[in-house]
Parts: sequence; C-alpha cells; structure tokens
Amino acid sequence: MTKPKTVVDIPEIKRNPKHYYAISCEHICTVLLDEYIMKKANKLLLKYRNEMNGLLSNNTEHLIEQNWALAYPNKEQTSFYSSNPIKEYQVYTQPFTTRKVDNIFEGIGEYKIHDRDVIDVVKKIMESEQL
Repeated sequence: MTKPKTVVDIPEIKRNPKHYYAISCEHICTVLLDEYIMKKANKLLLKYRNEMNGLLSNNTEHLIEQNWALAYPNKEQTSFYSSNPIKEYQVYTQPFTTRKVDNIFEGIGEYKIHDRDVIDVVKKIMESEQL
C-alpha cells in the first residue's frame, strides 16, 4: 500500500531569491492636515494614485500575489509568503505605501499556504538557514 504524497515529500518549495516589497493603500500621513494643505495634498495623491495604478497595471509580470502564513522556526514566529504570479492587477483606490517583505517561497503552487505541511517545510528551510 502506497502512502499518499504530502507537501513534505515534495522538494519544489524553496526560497525565492528576488526582493519584493508589499504595496498597500494604508494611510500615508501620520499628521492631521487643515483644509488649505489637504486640497494641495489631494491633487498630489490623485496624480500619484493614477500613475501608480498605470505602472502596476502595465507591468503585471513583475508582481506576485501577497498570500502569507506563519511558521515557527526555532519557536520564533515568522511570516512567509508565496510567490504565485498574479493574473490581473486590481486597481487601488486609496493612497499607496510600501514596505520590504522577506521570506518569500516558491514552489507552493497548488497547495494552500496555510496547509500544515507547507508551513512545516518552510519552517525546516528557515531553521536550516539559521545553522
């Protein structure tokens, strides 16, 4: 009787060597603006949003989905991300911010990033890198 294959048996999961940055539409300003400066800021934000949406919509080959899960290598909580390509960019309607994202792994493919087996493989990879 053959044991069913699990994600742990599949060696394709590995760290993605490229650097990626998360982009979101969180608040970009941590101060309150009065009406005078907000009118000027709104014009800049609209121009920026339109230019960013055009840039991202026309360059989808440089974008990946932002699916993430947690792993606990050496009992330390660490987030990791899959590197599945996106099919179509969904236009944001809010201002953008960016932050660097580490721990991107490829080879997860059809498996769900939250599958226990995927998390176990990523945990083992991260623990082996810390040796």
